[in-house]
Amino acid sequence: MKIYNPTYGAIFDIDETKPADPKEIGVWQLSYAAHDRGLTTEEIDEMKAKESIGSYPDEFVLVGSKGWPAAKVDAHHKAVLAFNTINEEGPQFKHADKLGNKSERIRVHFVPGPIVDMILSNGKRCTREVCDIILSNTASRFKHLKSFQLAAREHARALVKGVRRVTQGADQRMFARPREAGTTRKRILESLSRVDSMTPIQVASFTGLNHNTVRRELQDLLDDGLVVRDNHSYSLCKKMEGSESVLSEV
Repeated sequence: MKIYNPTYGAIFDIDETKPADPKEIGVWQLSYAAHDRGLTTEEIDEMKAKESIGSYPDEFVLVGSKGWPAAKVDAHHKAVLAFNTINEEGPQFKHADKLGNKSERIRVHFVPGPIVDMILSNGKRCTREVCDIILSNTASRFKHLKSFQLAAREHARALVKGVRRVTQGADQRMFARPREAGTTRKRILESLSRVDSMTPIQVASFTGLNHNTVRRELQDLLDDGLVVRDNHSYSLCKKMEGSESVLSEV
């Protein structure tokens, strides 16, 4: 049995005949970094029944399932690896601080999976959206510099090209987002129920929605008392957290 974590691009090969001992695992959580953990008998049964296990960002899907056929996993995994490689070699940006000149690399500081999903499912605005994600996690003294914006956009363009290059032969219909996913408000609330706190750019990346649409809807949710804002990040208000009916108040 092979399982895949789409958030980080981790593939595990699980031996069903040798399930993990719950006593040995203890509180060790299944995650993209838990290569040697294995699955218990109960987790193996759950994976076979539901074709997924865990929750974002540590959700794993069953390779070869209806939602994640082997071809889709292979293309997505290659895309995440390409994204990570290019991101680590982001362009150098030289700046001066109190200690003298300093040079740093421009990178996307967000998990790769949702951004790869956005690139593969959205063709036209990807470079701009990826660039916005870079700028949203950049110190204000840099993000408004023209030279930094140009370098960030070039890095975003390289990331998009790299992901598309390694998935060129794949059927892009595999990555299309389902239109019946629900209303904009429901999709935003669902994303915030899976991730503690996100900026509008991150919500847009996670859901595949337009950034401006997300900003307007988040403001409406704030006015309705369904989310709270801390600086530039949004999270569910206390009455919504942990509720199984997180979408019922929409």
